[in-house]
This record gives sequence, C-alpha cells and structure tokens, in this order.
Amino acid sequence: MHFTDATFTPGLISNQGIVPAASSNLAGVWDRCSDQRSTALNVVYEGGNGQIQHGNLTKGGWQWTALAAAPIGGTGLALDVRYLTNGARDIMLYYQLPGANLVPALYN
Repeated sequence: MHFTDATFTPGLISNQGIVPAASSNLAGVWDRCSDQRSTALNVVYEGGNGQIQHGNLTKGGWQWTALAAAPIGGTGLALDVRYLTNGARDIMLYYQLPGANLVPALYN
C-alpha cells in the first residue's frame, strides 16, 4: 500500500518483510484524526515470536512496533479508534490472554 495525500493506492503489505505466526489473524482500522487533515492505516498481527506487531502507515511510510502483549496463540484481534473530547484519540486493541477472556489494551 502507498499513502498519497488522503488516499491509499493498492499495493502489497508483503513488501514490508513481516513474518506472521502460522495461526495469526490480522486486524486493521482507518484512523482519521479529528481535524480531518491527517489519516493513517493501523494494522496488527501476531508475529512469529508470539508478540503483537503494530504497523502504522502514514504519509511518511510504514512504522512497525512490537507491543508488550502476550496473547494466546491464534487469538482474535480487533482495533477500535476512540476520539476524545480534547481532540486526542486512543486506539484500543482487543486480544485474548491464555486462560482468560478478551482483554482491552490501550496503546497511544
């Protein structure tokens, strides 16, 4: 995928060299800032090392980060953008811990 102005053009995320776990799921969310001037695509997947990997695509390109989360292998993943009254936003990540129910984790 390529980011130009406020639109994306088709492309391959596989060009990023990501290595998901065999049982990994993928979640994504389009994040449009409240000022409507900037946008980003956020994706998460379970990496081969069991950690949740977060990708953020903006005009500057992809940025990848390993999150401090230890989900059960093959967990379902979901992302949700929450807009706050002060103009800020939170991105909520939902996943399942071993032996537990789904857990919301807040990453800014």
